[in-house]
Amino acid sequence: MSIKKIVGIETELRLDCVDPENDKNRKNSGELEDYVLPGSVVKNALSQSGGVVAVGSDTQPANLQKNLAIVENLKKLYPSSQKAIQEHLENRSARKRDRGISEEDCLDTYQRFGLSGGYTFSGFRIYVDGTHPEVSTPECATPFDLVCRQKAGERIIEEGRKKTEEETGRRITLSADNSDGLGGSWGSHENYLVSDELFESLTEEGCHRHDFRRTLNSYQDFWASFLVTRFVFCGSGKMGSEIDQDLENKFLISQRAEFISCNFSHRTMEHRPIINLRDIPYVGPGFGRRLHVIIGDSNMCEPAIYLKVGTAMIMLMMLEDNFISEGSFPIFEKPVKALQTVMSDVDCSNLLDVYVGGQFRHMTAIDIQKFFCELAAKWLEERFKNTSDKKSVSWVSEVLFRLDQVLTKLKNDPMDLFGTIDWVTKYGLCCSELENRNAGWTDVTSRSNPLFRRLIGICGAYHRLDELGIYNKLEEAQEVERIVQDVNIHIACLEPPQGTRAFERGKFLRHFRDDIYLVNWNLICIKRNPYKIFLNSPYSFSPALDVEQES
Repeated sequence: MSIKKIVGIETELRLDCVDPENDKNRKNSGELEDYVLPGSVVKNALSQSGGVVAVGSDTQPANLQKNLAIVENLKKLYPSSQKAIQEHLENRSARKRDRGISEEDCLDTYQRFGLSGGYTFSGFRIYVDGTHPEVSTPECATPFDLVCRQKAGERIIEEGRKKTEEETGRRITLSADNSDGLGGSWGSHENYLVSDELFESLTEEGCHRHDFRRTLNSYQDFWASFLVTRFVFCGSGKMGSEIDQDLENKFLISQRAEFISCNFSHRTMEHRPIINLRDIPYVGPGFGRRLHVIIGDSNMCEPAIYLKVGTAMIMLMMLEDNFISEGSFPIFEKPVKALQTVMSDVDCSNLLDVYVGGQFRHMTAIDIQKFFCELAAKWLEERFKNTSDKKSVSWVSEVLFRLDQVLTKLKNDPMDLFGTIDWVTKYGLCCSELENRNAGWTDVTSRSNPLFRRLIGICGAYHRLDELGIYNKLEEAQEVERIVQDVNIHIACLEPPQGTRAFERGKFLRHFRDDIYLVNWNLICIKRNPYKIFLNSPYSFSPALDVEQES
């Protein structure tokens, strides 16, 4: 039987700044942007939202080595986090490992322990990841809660940006996108609580290849087919491929897709996979595992966020219930190749090569998602028809209803989803710009073309979190579809979601405040006595909340 789902999203933000007076006090202005400003934005966001900043939160390179002793101490004190650190070190090349713990290792360790930022009373983790701010939502039990928190996180970090801008006199922008147009990509990573059994099936040993050798099991086939084709409704869109010269001046429906290069990998910055193998559960034994999904785009449209996480939660619950059987759904022989086809298909009409029940067929990405939607409807009816649990998953029928509507509109005319789906909205804005200039897509001949530069500027400005962001302007003009209300977002900035560990963590943070010297998703350390509080369960009000007094 499927376990109650918990979901969260980590959003890496792009920070850009302009120094209007040309800072004369710093030789390397890039260093200020790369290290000091992100840290200042994070600190200000935390301070203005009731955040708890962990000790040793300074992540500037000059200070990382100074605090190495603290980090080494923490490794010994909290062996539960040692697995994450060890996995990271083992994945490095022998050349780097032979040098011992490098500055980069030290920074990664800080992030694993939550020392490069802090946690808010409302459940968010806000920190510096490398050289950019990152916002992680609290643990959420429903897609609606997740949308509230995703939007609340944007507001919290934007307040930190405004405060930093006042303090420094620099003009700073934050953008929630996934690529810079120059070959760089960063993530919007989803995390789902799944059963131990499902996690093992999806990350099964022996399938860890960068190419496809028909070694995927049926669960992996199912999950890959779903992830590859869901971009039709949750892609954020962009102008121009940064990898494929044939697509360098074309509009793509996804920002992230072209940076996915293999089926399986532990990594997130290179050899990015469809199925990520990272195994850092952040919960106690018996509560399941955290499935880390790095293949998604950063979304601004609320329905896109809602459908992205809602459909994924449903698919994972179906897998946990063993509802699918081998050969009963479309599978790709080469999922990565199919992904490249999907990402460049603005008409959503390209035929993909799939196998269904051993038979070769041609299906569009919309057809495949329709298949999953209908299969999920059958699962919902059979799974909950004779139980009292249906009320607890009332959101499932709402997600499937919305998905069916979106897929129907995509098939008839994608432009009917302007303001609902990000890539459609962005594509529509680009079409309008070309029309205003009495031009068409055939006039966008190369990346050096002025039209291309104008369109790529629109795509980038769409994701800005300030009042100049194009999505925010559309929202203000009531030209986008909403899932939540502003009051829901305001509450989410202040209060953690009910029914999850975030609620328990928030209570402890509020109560102990300045007495906390370390906090992580599943651990709070208090100076009094001192105590360590283990939040082993992903849910609230659980007997698995342990308090241990240090000797």
